[in-house]
Amino acid sequence: MKITAMRQIAKGIQNKIVVDKLLAHLERVKWRLWHGHLENALMALDWMSDECLCHEETDVRREKLYKAAAEYHTYIANNRKFIPNYAERYRYDEIISTAFMVSFPPSHSLAQPPSFLL
Repeated sequence: MKITAMRQIAKGIQNKIVVDKLLAHLERVKWRLWHGHLENALMALDWMSDECLCHEETDVRREKLYKAAAEYHTYIANNRKFIPNYAERYRYDEIISTAFMVSFPPSHSLAQPPSFLL
């Protein structure tokens, strides 16, 4: 979700060349996180942060993107032990999603609550 938010912030920046570079960095971060290359993802976030700071004109969106990238960098650095390698899971036909779902038996309809809720 954080990458999606950063992508939207980047698209709001006026300079088209800078936007293209920032979006390319975000794609690199996303790909590297998916494939378990956390150190490379952190480097790509650093490059993106440098790209936000290297231009003379000040832009509120660029500062906002810099702050979001710095927060995401800190999150990844602090939680690197717990971030799964999704590509490896996919290759070995393991579960990719970390979410779970509670399901009711098909005999229950939405109009009638299950008996254990009454």
